[in-house]
Amino acid sequence: MDYAGIYTDITIATAEVFLASGQPQRALEWFHSRIVIPPAARASSGEDILAAAAHAAAECAQAARDTRDNQRAHQAIAMLDDLIDRWPATPFTTTRPDAADQAMTKALFDAEVARCRDEPSQAEL
Repeated sequence: MDYAGIYTDITIATAEVFLASGQPQRALEWFHSRIVIPPAARASSGEDILAAAAHAAAECAQAARDTRDNQRAHQAIAMLDDLIDRWPATPFTTTRPDAADQAMTKALFDAEVARCRDEPSQAEL
């Protein structure tokens, strides 16, 4: 159910509140339980939520690594991978009318996935 196009916005905003209050695990669980997987024909229209979910997963995994909690870090990675695997198409591969916005969101998604997985190719800040 999309509530006239605002379901995604509400889902992201709520997760951002959890992140801002220092609760990355709760944000990730929020996304994981509320992301509505669209039909394959509409997969590109809802993929922006994946970038926000990847950010929550990266925050959760980073917080776990900071406390040397490898189990929680692996759990965050697994939850993100599950969301990506359940998506009906490879994210950000279908060209949309808002190509520039899509490219920006894809770059953010790729960066957050790399940070979540602690890949050596991630950019240094």
